[in-house]
Amino acid sequence: MASEQAQPIPTGTAVDIKLKAKSDLRGQPRPGEKIIGGILMACGAISVLTTVGIVLVLLSQTILFFQSRAWLVARQPIATETALATVTGGFSDADTEIRIAYSNESSVFQQGQHILIGDEIMTITDRPRGRLIVTRGDLGTFITPHDADAPIYPMTEVAAGIVDAMQPDDLDVTVNTGFGKLFSVGQDIKIGAEVLRIIDIDGDLLAVERGIEGSVVPHTAGSDIEAEDRPTVIEFLTSTVWQPISGQFGILPLLTATMLTSLVAMLVAVPLGMSTAIYLAEYATPRVRGIVKPILEVLAGVPTVVYGFFALTFITPALKTLFFGDAINFTNMLSAGLAMGILITPLISSMCEDAISAVPRALREASYGLGATKFETTIQIVLPAAISGISAALIIGLSRAVGETMIVALASGAGPNFTFNLLASAETMTGHIVRISGGDLSYGSIDYVSIFAVGAALFVITFTLNLLSGYIANRLRERY
Repeated sequence: MASEQAQPIPTGTAVDIKLKAKSDLRGQPRPGEKIIGGILMACGAISVLTTVGIVLVLLSQTILFFQSRAWLVARQPIATETALATVTGGFSDADTEIRIAYSNESSVFQQGQHILIGDEIMTITDRPRGRLIVTRGDLGTFITPHDADAPIYPMTEVAAGIVDAMQPDDLDVTVNTGFGKLFSVGQDIKIGAEVLRIIDIDGDLLAVERGIEGSVVPHTAGSDIEAEDRPTVIEFLTSTVWQPISGQFGILPLLTATMLTSLVAMLVAVPLGMSTAIYLAEYATPRVRGIVKPILEVLAGVPTVVYGFFALTFITPALKTLFFGDAINFTNMLSAGLAMGILITPLISSMCEDAISAVPRALREASYGLGATKFETTIQIVLPAAISGISAALIIGLSRAVGETMIVALASGAGPNFTFNLLASAETMTGHIVRISGGDLSYGSIDYVSIFAVGAALFVITFTLNLLSGYIANRLRERY
């Protein structure tokens, strides 16, 4: 006799609903649990909204920065009448190093100064003894070879000004002889508090439209002419000078200092943190682990300002006495990086230990069963199995170093400096934000909004590192 097959229970019937209710083992939430759930949801929503708000503020202020304009006195280098030196041996149009003979012992050139040889203007980038390293063909001049004994004239920057007084109904501006080439048609200029727009140029005579901004007022002879300067994205990312008040908007000095100090920190923290994590996870007894772990946690809890003063009062003097002497500055990137390395060591150690401890014990036992030693098992089995967590820990440690503020503000330096010399002072992105935001800045000025552009760049870097950390962790994760 064939057995009868069980018929399925129709969905939505009383029996179906009752069976589903019995299969759900969760108890009905109490009123207090609903309140707690609502509070947790509200906290999560506040966190998300706060993050979105911060991003929107950074974005809006960064856009405002690139729309801002700085007014700078228009200047042009003018050669002096007396040569300070002469060329020895001559040089071709491909040379950037000039051998010179000074006219007298008191003669001296400055780095960054313009010089005139023949009809060519050059800029001094370095001045080793008896030589000048220059960039050629500046300010629209042509690169040409120069003979021996050619005189070298120093140049000084002279401000552009109006030659004749201007009345409210005047529509022409006469500038200093030879200064008309500094300006272009359609450019806005500023005399006093009045903004004018150039509509035509004839030599040193500028035809202008008055009262673009501000009131149309008379101007006295000799008044300085200011030209507008706006930051661009290309200049922001490629220029090596950061002085917004002077119209120089290159973030590279701040970026290189940030990366160099972070690199030094990682060179310290990675070997120390990894070694500590391997020891605690694989070799330490429970008693030793119970002693070492709290010490690391104490290091992680020390205020960063303490590390900054530690770098100033101990690390820098030690480096000066033992290694570098007077070659190292009082504030320098090396000391700041070493202090940051000590700071992030507990973070890397803790996260790497968690990753190593998460590797199943069965992998270790299988390795031992094949005759591997403990060291071989650790290096060849455990660490490769924990590589996703270790990689994420290292990237998060780097992100922490990039975002560190107080150590670099105290120990690295207080001025933008594009250099790769770790013994020199150089200001990082976070250190610059602290210094500028603590000064007397007018709201909405280009100096004020520039710190938001730096903050946005810093946010992009750390956000990218965090995304990379998550990607690597998911990409390399081993599932057991």
